[in-house]
Amino acid sequence: QDYYSMSMWGAFALWVVLAWDRMPRAPRLAGIAVLILCGIAAAVLALVLPAIVTGSFGQWQEATTRSTAWQTLQTIPLHTWMRFRVMFAIVAAALIICGAIAYYLTMRNRERFALIAILAAMLPIGLSCVDGVRKVAPFFSLADVARFLNQRLDDRTQVFYEGSMHGGSSLVFYLKREFYLVNQQPEHFEEQHGAAAKYLDEQTLLSRWTTGTPVYLIVEQTRVPHWQRVITERVHVYHQVATYGTAVVLSNQL
Repeated sequence: QDYYSMSMWGAFALWVVLAWDRMPRAPRLAGIAVLILCGIAAAVLALVLPAIVTGSFGQWQEATTRSTAWQTLQTIPLHTWMRFRVMFAIVAAALIICGAIAYYLTMRNRERFALIAILAAMLPIGLSCVDGVRKVAPFFSLADVARFLNQRLDDRTQVFYEGSMHGGSSLVFYLKREFYLVNQQPEHFEEQHGAAAKYLDEQTLLSRWTTGTPVYLIVEQTRVPHWQRVITERVHVYHQVATYGTAVVLSNQL
């Protein structure tokens, strides 16, 4: 499916190039004007962004508050929005400068060079988007946590996650091991299909923590003090081995 999607975008790019070659000058200039207006809008957004997001949170909230796109936008902290401000400025500069060059070249009947100028604007925009995704991805997915654990799995390793199946759905795709859910209640259909065995309580986890079997527990940052207290009170073996976004990995192994 991914292969066909990639082929589709290549075909779409070829179609755009052919359409540009056959397009009259007026629609070309109109399209370039829209491009420049988008750049101006991005520049205005970069300027007024601090005033728009002054009421944002100081830190990322728990994963349970980011289950939808709208909730995610509402929980992005102020310092992260300020990082986006630089990205908006780069997008604005690329669209305005390259758009102005493309407009000038189109007026001079240099349509091929104008197209190159437009495509050149996509390079800094694409790199900015990739960098933005890299910075915020750990706050939306447990994929990085799964990759970290995959390097440490053996036949005896057990992985626990304190959260809902919805919140830990990325573990299903990326973690090369079945995992248990701690302090959660199974849904009715899960009980009917025998999945309730994957739901364990805190005491069961603590008992397995003392067996010497490699155990990893994924929790939210806000839950770290609780787990540090209950683990050290019972077994005195507590290690915080990784942090990705608001997810923290605890273990009985170094």
